[in-house]
Amino acid sequence: MSIDDLPILNIAQHGEYPRYINNGAHGTIFAISDDLVIKVPMCIMDYSYTSINEVVEELETESEVQRRLYEGYVSVPKPEGVFKCSIPTACSGRFVPGLIMERLYGLNGMNAYRERIVRWEKLIGMTKAELEKAQLMGFNTDKDSADTGLHNTIYHPEMDKLWLIDFSLWELPTRW
Repeated sequence: MSIDDLPILNIAQHGEYPRYINNGAHGTIFAISDDLVIKVPMCIMDYSYTSINEVVEELETESEVQRRLYEGYVSVPKPEGVFKCSIPTACSGRFVPGLIMERLYGLNGMNAYRERIVRWEKLIGMTKAELEKAQLMGFNTDKDSADTGLHNTIYHPEMDKLWLIDFSLWELPTRW
């Protein structure tokens, strides 16, 4: 699929949205509402991509990985899909591909540990439990280990819940 085939999502500046949330190794996250965020790949933000359609394909794979995990009851943000959009605060009026997903509230797992919100052993146990669910679905979480650490989790203290995030290096399983 090419960027021209993507549905357009109009992200207009209104109130506090869109609002920068965080940078990861592979993307920048912006809140676009109280309920949704968009992940825009870093290569788009720094103009280093060789083919925007390759970026679209990578986002579509990440969205499909996330969708399968979500449907398999792994704690991940619900993906809404890949859209073509322009973020007024970041993209200078250019249309770029972005992965829209459910907005999670909480702390990065590493920060939750550093701030002594939750014990290390508990976070590791919660992360392993979610990764085991993914393994049962055929995902190779060992191969994807760069994306499976506490830095790619969100922990919500009041709910005592942990979500896995960032699936840019994950591959779809050969079986489903």
